[in-house]
Amino acid sequence: MNWKEQLRLSLDWSYIEQIFPTCNTCRSFPVQITPHYAQLLSKNLDTSLNKIVLPAKEEKQADGSLDSMNENADYKIHGLQHRYPDTVLLMVSEMCASHCRFCFRRRIFDSENFVDEKIKNINDIVFYLKAHTEINNVLLSGGDPFVNSNEIILNILEAIININHIKYVRIGTKILAYLPQRITEEPEFISKLKELNKKKPILIVTHFDHYKEVSTETIEAIRMFNCAGLKLLSQTTLLKGINDNVETMKQLFETFIAYNIFPYYIFQTMPAKGATHYQVKFVDAIKLINDFSINLSGLGKSFRYIIPHNSGKIEAIGYDSNYFYFKYHRSRDPLKTGKLLKIPFDLERVWFEKEEIIFL
Repeated sequence: MNWKEQLRLSLDWSYIEQIFPTCNTCRSFPVQITPHYAQLLSKNLDTSLNKIVLPAKEEKQADGSLDSMNENADYKIHGLQHRYPDTVLLMVSEMCASHCRFCFRRRIFDSENFVDEKIKNINDIVFYLKAHTEINNVLLSGGDPFVNSNEIILNILEAIININHIKYVRIGTKILAYLPQRITEEPEFISKLKELNKKKPILIVTHFDHYKEVSTETIEAIRMFNCAGLKLLSQTTLLKGINDNVETMKQLFETFIAYNIFPYYIFQTMPAKGATHYQVKFVDAIKLINDFSINLSGLGKSFRYIIPHNSGKIEAIGYDSNYFYFKYHRSRDPLKTGKLLKIPFDLERVWFEKEEIIFL
């Protein structure tokens, strides 16, 4: 079964109803699980991977937002977000190989609240990029960029790379976990990425949430990227009941180092609609990160624990009995980037609002 057939034969709600006939969750957010990932679910005795893609009754909770990052404020033209001066994000896909139940962009998949954000015309994108010489890097996002055809991906990359002031391109993807065959079955495509990478660096920002997502096929795909000279970075979402324990995170980050994936970000789960039950308390998250990383090598400690806030990326530093302490890793307001801040301490806290921020 090739990767396109896997997408076509992905498991959906009809499958869930057969396996879990009493499953009573919000049906507006689709279920999609590739046969590859379904195999991983059946091979593992614990339920960690199941919780990533299988719906739960907690999804019916009314709290949370469909745009917790306030991305709507970042759109300058259709499909292009420009939040930080030097960086642009392009929404190049409205599809994923499988659906993470904690998705913070579920609005682009939600049948009741669907919002069309995918780029329509690459010429409009190029015109905007050329007009803004302060931009030096572009992030391809979605959905998952690699669900697109080879032709679409290569056309987008070539258009961007040919702009003089663009220095590098990142591609955010969970395809290596959900559908590594998308990479392993396309050696010619990888060869073309290798050639483009010689002109401008193309960085693959992988998304793994558990070490058991790293299958034999995934390792082969990682090695193909490595052999092509494309640098791989890691992104991990901290998820309650899935990876919020020392052993899982330690094994995951040791796996990154073993396969030449540079540890990049650990993200706090956002208060997305239908996903707040995944959020880990700040006190538990900070302790967990200190405990699992203490025995990692220096390279393994290179990641940042980030709160992806609607005001910017906020790095967690620590806490005492009165406050949690943070730093603006990137801010919507460039003058606040690097600034230290604090918010009142609460053992149960999993998030905070902009109005609670106190600058130091």
